[in-house]
Amino acid sequence: MLVALAAATVGCPSHSVPAPADAPFDTRCAWTTEAASSLFECVEKCAADGGVPACPNSTAEYAWLAETIVGWLGLYQQPGADGPADGWDRCVSGGGVNFTSWAAGEPGDSVSESCAVFSRGPENGVHDISC
Repeated sequence: MLVALAAATVGCPSHSVPAPADAPFDTRCAWTTEAASSLFECVEKCAADGGVPACPNSTAEYAWLAETIVGWLGLYQQPGADGPADGWDRCVSGGGVNFTSWAAGEPGDSVSESCAVFSRGPENGVHDISC
C-alpha cells in the first residue's frame, strides 16, 4: 500500500481518512493508492488522486499515519549525501522534513537505499529502501 497526503482545501478523495479535527495538521487526509513498485510510481499515482506521498513532520502526524496506512513516504535522501544517515531532509513535494521516526538500525548502510517507507509490526518505523 502507498501513502498520500493532500490539503483538504484541494479536496480529499471520498476514500480518504481525515486527520483528527483537533490535530495541528487537520487540513490533511490520507489514503492508499494502487500498488507501486517505486517512489516515482507512487508520486504519479498520488498525483492522479490530487495528493503527494506523505512526509510527516511531527510525532503526532507520524502516529496518525502509522495507525491509518502503511507504505511509501515522500522522504528521500539528497544526492551526494556524506553517508547513509545524512541528507534525509527533503520531501518530493519540495518541502523540508524535520521529523523522522527511524526503525532500529535505520537508515541502513547501503548507499543504494535513498527512499523511505514506514511499516508496523516488529520493525515499526521508517526504513530506507531502494527507490
